[in-house]
Amino acid sequence: DGSLLSAAIGTYDDRIGHNAMVEVFDLGDGLKVRSAKAIKAADDLLGMWAMSFSPEGDRIFVPSQSQNRSGIRAFAPTTGNSLWAQGGFSSYWVRALSVSPNGDVVATGDEKGYLRIWDAKSGSLLAERQVGLVIQSLAFSSDGHEIAIGLWNSQIGIVVVDKLFRRSDIT
Repeated sequence: DGSLLSAAIGTYDDRIGHNAMVEVFDLGDGLKVRSAKAIKAADDLLGMWAMSFSPEGDRIFVPSQSQNRSGIRAFAPTTGNSLWAQGGFSSYWVRALSVSPNGDVVATGDEKGYLRIWDAKSGSLLAERQVGLVIQSLAFSSDGHEIAIGLWNSQIGIVVVDKLFRRSDIT
């Protein structure tokens, strides 16, 4: 509804390494900040590439990284509580993230060219496909049936979401 705004902030120091967090601002009416919540993950560095709220505003999805391996996390934006986390992927960063218009799934794209589709509520991996190049950006169509993929070499691809799933995955 436009009442929440997020920003990723971070610093790096050679002595202590990275320090990063996501701040969520409750704007209430207009642009005046009513409150702010800093979200940090104890063992993960929260990514600066992309993040997105669910359409209901009850979840924020943030790329993460731990021990040079990428992941994704979901938090409750008003409390900062972790809802779920997936990680350990061979890429260094998840660079692209998009939430479907109905809020049911989250798509991520990484530096190894993996497109992954996640259940937004549970964090379960629903589908995975490698496209061969770094995925720089993702966007769902307004009906949620296609995903536009922006690749490292400036090409754009369109993926039909239903075709990513094996027949046994469709319920």
